[in-house]
Amino acid sequence: MVEYRRRSKIISRDAYIPPMLSKEGLYRLDVDQDIWEDTRGDVTDFPDGVLPPWLADASIKQGICTMQEIINCKEELEWCKVEHSNLWTWFSKEYTAVERLVDFTQNDDVSFFALVRLHQLYNWLVTWRKKSFSH
Repeated sequence: MVEYRRRSKIISRDAYIPPMLSKEGLYRLDVDQDIWEDTRGDVTDFPDGVLPPWLADASIKQGICTMQEIINCKEELEWCKVEHSNLWTWFSKEYTAVERLVDFTQNDDVSFFALVRLHQLYNWLVTWRKKSFSH
């Protein structure tokens, strides 16, 4: 980073550069290692010597966390909708296949177990509809 700062026209010559970390013993997690050094920098590292609000203002920090949580919830809701659709597709095909097996098999034993499976699927459907539409 020191070399990059030397060649760069953007990075201030006074900007804080954290020390190079040694790979040796890095995972010992010794509190005296450089990895634990507080590298927040100095006010002079920022344009006009002013800390950005996201770094200095606690309400903005909290707002960023809250906004990220909202984004995550929206993504998870979309994921749940896709999973719901996939489950419904699987269930429909499974129910149709077992229903056809009950209708068209010539073997009474196969027909019996297919009918048992059909009842199980129907009970799942009833439970699923109650839970899906009650909210």
